[in-house]
Amino acid sequence: MGNTLHQAAKTVDADLVGEMIKKIPPTHQPIAEKLRALIEQYDFDEIQRISELIRSSGVA
Repeated sequence: MGNTLHQAAKTVDADLVGEMIKKIPPTHQPIAEKLRALIEQYDFDEIQRISELIRSSGVA
């Protein structure tokens, strides 16, 4: 998920980022809520930063 989320943020694809957020499990809803807020703020740089953390953590 981290790679796709990162690419979607890099290309400023709010629809794809939104689709990726829907795939976040309920146990990680605080992250999903933060990402939704960042979409509303058009802060795709921060979404890219978060996606890098996800990718580097090996979670996705």
